[in-house]
Amino acid sequence: MNKERTLVLTRGQVEALRTYRPSPYLVTTLYLDVTGAFATGGRGVLRRLVREARAGLAERELTRKQRQSVEQDLAALERIVRDARVRAGRSVAAFLCSGADYEQVVDLPHPVKDRVVVGETPFVRPLAVMLDEYPRYLVVLVDRAQARLLAVHMGWVRALVDVSSDVPQRVKEAGYAGFDERRIERHIDDHVLRHYKKVAGTVRELVGEREYDMLILGGPAESV
Repeated sequence: MNKERTLVLTRGQVEALRTYRPSPYLVTTLYLDVTGAFATGGRGVLRRLVREARAGLAERELTRKQRQSVEQDLAALERIVRDARVRAGRSVAAFLCSGADYEQVVDLPHPVKDRVVVGETPFVRPLAVMLDEYPRYLVVLVDRAQARLLAVHMGWVRALVDVSSDVPQRVKEAGYAGFDERRIERHIDDHVLRHYKKVAGTVRELVGEREYDMLILGGPAESV
């Protein structure tokens, strides 16, 4: 089964969902606030959504295989919601097509309107709106020898990669007219410059892999 759970959402992922069309099967989309109405109403909220979805299906001309696929999707929703409630997300979005062995689950840190939608493609409008409302940040925390890169989006903070370099410590070294000390300083500065270039290269790689709206740089004044 093509099964995936997503924490950090990108426009590319939303576009891939939007264009997914498992013809002749249909896609079942779920949006549910697992800490809001669902938390107080229990399974009744989900059951109401499933009941309304089934009522809508009764009015559509579907083949036996199409209807069977959607019924399997609806039966899987309780498992997806149960798993989502033990994670840190506020809401969950799920896109299923049992006939095509397809399941994508997205944890969301913000409330959504509870709904179940069955259609030819995933219903991604709420995700697209979230991407527009919440910018994606790449945070780079750097000093002379180490750096940590973080992705921040929709309230999530995720560590991406740590970068470290072997930079000698600054020392006092005697020598004629301070020559040895200046030579050592130049040697250390060369290592620091290599470290910054290494961090910059890592940033370029991450920006090439994902979409970020803003870069935030933090660290000691001498590094930023």
